[in-house]
Amino acid sequence: MTLPRVVQDVGWIASFLGADVGAAQQVGEVDGIDLLAISGPKEPFVVVMSAGLAERPIASMFPQELLVTVQADHWEGALILLQTALEVALERGRGFSYGDLVGNSEPLLIGTRISGLIADVNPWLPAESATRRDGREVQTTFVSMLPLTDEELETLTRTPETERDSELGKLDDRDLLNLKR
Repeated sequence: MTLPRVVQDVGWIASFLGADVGAAQQVGEVDGIDLLAISGPKEPFVVVMSAGLAERPIASMFPQELLVTVQADHWEGALILLQTALEVALERGRGFSYGDLVGNSEPLLIGTRISGLIADVNPWLPAESATRRDGREVQTTFVSMLPLTDEELETLTRTPETERDSELGKLDDRDLLNLKR
């Protein structure tokens, strides 16, 4: 028996955290898409992910789910950021490509400087976690939405798309898991 796509997708990400599907806890919902929090037994962070976006008819190269990864005690902020990203994807009818920005002139999280997100691979998980395949066929891609401060967002907005990856690399020195930076 083949498991439903959503269970396979959640299990895929959970496996990279040293957890199983049962470790995922539903923490919210956007337009019928579940939002789940998953943490591994040894990881200092939590992944909040969509579970069901891949089944929606949005334009993207492959079906995708979105992730926001933060310090474990910041999971509620990650939930708000994921809700924001999902609402943008559903409203525009297309998923995210690496380098896509979501920005706001005001902080997305009250009491922080986080005012944007950039779509990228998850820097805290192995590269192969970004794509779940069945043999050679891509089943689901997992796009991480990395939180950005107003300053980081402004810098990346001014950077040509072809150079964003290089500019994003400069953020490696910052604690991107910390929403209070």
